[in-house]
Amino acid sequence: MKSRDATRSSTRYAAITAGAALTGLLLGPGCSKSEAPAAKPAPTAPATPAAVAPATPKTPEAPKPEAAPPKAPEAAKPEAARVETAKAEAVRAPPAATAEKPAPTASQGGGDDGCSYANAVAKAAGSERTHGCADAEPAKPTQAGKTTHYGAAFALTDTRPLTTVVADVTANEGKTVRVSGVIAKVCKAKGCWFTLATDDKTGRPVRISMKDHAFFVPTDCEGKKAVVEGLLKSVPLPEAARKHLAEDEGADPAKVQGPTVELTLIATGVDLEG
Repeated sequence: MKSRDATRSSTRYAAITAGAALTGLLLGPGCSKSEAPAAKPAPTAPATPAAVAPATPKTPEAPKPEAAPPKAPEAAKPEAARVETAKAEAVRAPPAATAEKPAPTASQGGGDDGCSYANAVAKAAGSERTHGCADAEPAKPTQAGKTTHYGAAFALTDTRPLTTVVADVTANEGKTVRVSGVIAKVCKAKGCWFTLATDDKTGRPVRISMKDHAFFVPTDCEGKKAVVEGLLKSVPLPEAARKHLAEDEGADPAKVQGPTVELTLIATGVDLEG
């Protein structure tokens, strides 16, 4: 029995050995030994996804405000608008034709030297001022009791009757005197001169001319008493000046012929009765 078992074992061993050799030939040297199959990795539990916080929704940006349209200029005030309009029109409009001044008449002296009578008086007084009635700006009179004062205040205190002054012209000419008398004639244009007679109207009248036409008297003051202060002078009057005086008093200048010399008191102040 033992021998039979031994024979079987040998035969089985031989068979196994032969089989292994054959397998080695077929698979090659590297596969002579059977390799155990790689163990499959144990399945792992699926990872629990981490909780993701919901994304905070973005707040939509507010739309940018559109640029405000430029402000319209405020309406100008009515008065200012009128002024600006007038200025603009003045620039655009051609200069308006200015009315030409009428040429002075022969009795007014002609040319641009103003009133010929005023020029004659100014020359006699030693003044260079040469203007006439048209460009004078008379001072306003002042009231003092029953009299009205025109011109500058009196510098002298003594009043002499006109009669005593004209009685001796040589002694009084060129001096400042203060005399009284009655107004005989007056300039009807502006009251820029008048003639002063003696109280009895028998003496020689003296023409009173307002110095530099600084003041005038009323054009209806004939017959009123007056006190006058000023420089007594003999004034040479050309024919043109005499014609001018004739026009002023309402007389006919055509009847005036030639020059003359006239006694004149160039007044700085006059007190007029009433």
